[in-house]
Amino acid sequence: MISNRREFLKVGVCSGLNVAALSAASGADARREAENPASGRRPVLYNGDEDYYYFRGPERMDRQYLEDIVNHLASAKTTIFSNAFYVAGRCWYGTKEGDRFDNDPYYEYSPATGRFGDITYWREVSNFRRLLAEGNDPLQVFAETCHKRGMKFLACLRMNDRHMIYIEHPPEFIRQHPEMSLKRKDPKARVGMDFQHPEVRDYVFTPMKEMATRYDIDGLELDWMRWCQMFSDDVPREKRVSIMTDYHREIRRMLDEAGKRKNRRLLLSIRVPQTLDECGDLGFDVATYVKEGLIDILCPSDFLFLDPRMDVTAFVSITRGSNVLLMPSLHASPGWACGYASRENLRAVAHSYYQQGASGLSVYNWYQPCAINRPEDFKALEEAGNPHALALGRRDYVFNPLWGGGRKSPTGRLIDWQARLPRSTPGKRETYPFTVKEDFKKVRATLAWKIENLTLEDEVRIDVNGKPLDARQYRMTCFPFGKNEGMTMFNSSWVAGPYYLCELDNASSLLKDGPNEIGITLIRPNPQLNGSITLFETHVVVQP
Repeated sequence: MISNRREFLKVGVCSGLNVAALSAASGADARREAENPASGRRPVLYNGDEDYYYFRGPERMDRQYLEDIVNHLASAKTTIFSNAFYVAGRCWYGTKEGDRFDNDPYYEYSPATGRFGDITYWREVSNFRRLLAEGNDPLQVFAETCHKRGMKFLACLRMNDRHMIYIEHPPEFIRQHPEMSLKRKDPKARVGMDFQHPEVRDYVFTPMKEMATRYDIDGLELDWMRWCQMFSDDVPREKRVSIMTDYHREIRRMLDEAGKRKNRRLLLSIRVPQTLDECGDLGFDVATYVKEGLIDILCPSDFLFLDPRMDVTAFVSITRGSNVLLMPSLHASPGWACGYASRENLRAVAHSYYQQGASGLSVYNWYQPCAINRPEDFKALEEAGNPHALALGRRDYVFNPLWGGGRKSPTGRLIDWQARLPRSTPGKRETYPFTVKEDFKKVRATLAWKIENLTLEDEVRIDVNGKPLDARQYRMTCFPFGKNEGMTMFNSSWVAGPYYLCELDNASSLLKDGPNEIGITLIRPNPQLNGSITLFETHVVVQP
């Protein structure tokens, strides 16, 4: 007997794995593993964009194309597919109550001429309308195909998306009620809908209820990470928290009522910032949501990037003993000024989340599988649900400034990890912190770091967790041209000017499970140069 909802979720999502093993790449061994409840696999939630398929797909999209999106994910042993069908006031399904995106004038359709001004918009609208005319509402096709493949399907809402196109062309609701838009102190800040107004909350609630009642979905995902800020700047924290908690209660009641008619509980997943402080500042009292049983899945996440520093232990604490699955997020890119993460980068972060106590993993803005269709991305997606495989593979933890350039995440938190030493301050020590969840007594580790604008005329001292290194202990390789912006997408390393790569083999004895730091002290600067020396990137490569 399944004793509680957490067990139901584990059994439910894991039972969908048996069909995933039917892909040719998986083979008989994978089939046996997937059919074995004791295989140790964990649930993986794939979150998809609303419009990506319409303009990335074939010019004449059909039902089979939509089904194959799900089939690819199922073959990679994805257990929950969440796809956005509401974004910035627009519905991307056959809504009868909300505003369909293809009826919005910003799509550059001229009723007078019957023509579009942009091929991308024409492709999106034409594909969408053709699918509906053929009786293939994408929302229903995704849900039906997921169920055939043993997966769960969640309809996702990007709660206050503020991509520039939605700023330039706000939702119809805001065009009619501009007084209900966000009021920000920063004139450059992107505006959107202000959730302090009941009318705004009702407007967004309408497609939630419609999707939960009209379609055979397994629940909803509320993507609060698009765009994090839900209230005008002058709305105090206490009011934000009160409003958002009541809103989640209302949504939970609606899902429960819809679930009764379907004879099953409808799930509620939420995607929130990666620290409880950020959550609270923005109005999300996650602890209360868990305590009151309002949510079923919790996905802490950076706004855009793969962050190996993300500490999920606070979320582990509030979900321990509850029915909530904790599924922190993996992303496609490890930072603002670098390309896509390697499989070893993804493996490292996934391993860290499991070591901290995650129930499973979610992926967010994971463009590659459906857009680029690289086989290695499906392998990484499949591996994300297998802690045992992650522990056996090579892992490359890459730590960089993440946002860099003094930038703030849209959550409002400044994220710029660098250890900068002005040449005018000899004797000064700066530290570069990083966190690695590994038992270094059982693995071999290499530690590497990059220092921009360093010359051989600069004398620096490096220490690891306070233990000084002799310069003869590590190798130094000069990259005189650095990595320019034109090469951003070439690999997962950070864009930089001339730098030295320093590599220390057999670093396990210097590292510890948890927080670490590299210290850099400027002993004597190059007397002919101004400017700063900057340690901007660190790698910990672990080989079991």
